[in-house]
Amino acid sequence: MPRRSLLNSCSAPKILIEFANPRGSYTTGERIKGTVTITVDTETRFGDVNISLEGLSRVNLLQPIATQRETGASHTFITLCQPVAEANCPASGVFRPGKTYRFPYTFIVPERVPLKSCNHRTTHTGIKQAHTAAPPTLHLKTLSQSLCEISYLIRVTVRRQNPNNNAKPYTLASCTKPLHLVPAHGEGDSLGWPEKQDVYRSSVVQEVKGQWKGQALGRLEAVASIQQPIQVPPGRSPIDRLIIHVGLHLRFDPVRDTLPPRLAKIHPTLKQSTLFSTQPQEDFPSLDRIISDQMCRGAHVQVCSLPSTAISSIRWTKHTLPRHSGSSGSVKDSTPFRTSTPGCFYTASAMVPITLPTNRDLVPTFHSCLLSRIYALELRLSYHMPGAPILQRAVALEVPVKVVSVRMLDKSSDTLPNYNSITEEEPSHIVSRPMPRSLERKTWDIENPKSALGDLGLLPSSEWQEAYAPPKYNDVVAHSAKWL
Repeated sequence: MPRRSLLNSCSAPKILIEFANPRGSYTTGERIKGTVTITVDTETRFGDVNISLEGLSRVNLLQPIATQRETGASHTFITLCQPVAEANCPASGVFRPGKTYRFPYTFIVPERVPLKSCNHRTTHTGIKQAHTAAPPTLHLKTLSQSLCEISYLIRVTVRRQNPNNNAKPYTLASCTKPLHLVPAHGEGDSLGWPEKQDVYRSSVVQEVKGQWKGQALGRLEAVASIQQPIQVPPGRSPIDRLIIHVGLHLRFDPVRDTLPPRLAKIHPTLKQSTLFSTQPQEDFPSLDRIISDQMCRGAHVQVCSLPSTAISSIRWTKHTLPRHSGSSGSVKDSTPFRTSTPGCFYTASAMVPITLPTNRDLVPTFHSCLLSRIYALELRLSYHMPGAPILQRAVALEVPVKVVSVRMLDKSSDTLPNYNSITEEEPSHIVSRPMPRSLERKTWDIENPKSALGDLGLLPSSEWQEAYAPPKYNDVVAHSAKWL
């Protein structure tokens, strides 16, 4: 009788989740190993032990004061289950006191989540592709509430079969352990902007007027572009400096003999916007949609001022137009901007370095079903006209930027190697041999296409192709490091 009472008491098991390779942050494709330890104070009968890695997102919107309620949404976009070996479980199905039960686990978070996690309606396939990419860990809170979050965690649940066989098993104990995940991408990822381009002012035209009576002095056109995304190391690795280069192109169309403006400084500002919704996003979000639909959408914008950069050393280049040209306006402008005869205009171009903050975590740009994080770089260009050195003018434009976490080859970690990561500094057993002969450029004769087939003799022989065939991925993995 005492033994039966102990078995039926169902004392809650104690669960401890540990990481074998604890670190501040993990990345996609990396092995996350650990051990789950279960102990009990009294004999406890159980049914099964479930170990899983889950990724979920939550959104909370504070409604207006008139409603006095909050609306929220949650979405579990990935669930990875760890099979538990029967040898690690007691055959009797009873946890006994004084014994320690250990269950190892290994998870690898893929770069893509299952397609079924994004089963809502979308406007085009690009949305599906963006929503099925693993998002980074994100927690956005204010002083009063938690707005939104994306979290990853290890969940362990010990269940027991209900005495009524028709009923579902009930939970004896459950435990979770969070982890920080930052997806990493290759350096070859393209810099595409799926957001609406009219949100950002990558080019701006400003009419320059004089200090007295507002007489027209000319027109200044500024165009800014960023060719590469902001590349940050994966995880929370410390870095000394993070510098990106912005291409700045200027054009000044003067009135009569007005000299071009004298450039002073660029005052950059990094704007990070977190857009969230309680309903699945059918298209890439934008601020104008959030303003029009505040009942189920929200946004949080954070602005960070960056160090200014002097551009006074940029020199103007004068271009003279033909005498028959009565306009020096740009191609996009339908209204000619008249100048003196013969007309002229000035241009200036430079790559301006912008120093980004290193004391904060830049979450990579992403778009998920409920949340998005986008960045924009606002540039305020200050200048003054030669005739009015005291009056300082400014022109502002905004350029979208993309933040990515670039995967690095680390032989001491458990991440799979990238084929492109084999460099000359770290050569492998694969050596590229030179071609036996050079290939000349040949033109294809449309009237006599068979004549071009005779040029195939310039190609290397089949024996050479077989001897120096490109390596296979498994060969690189086996030789580079012990990855498994």
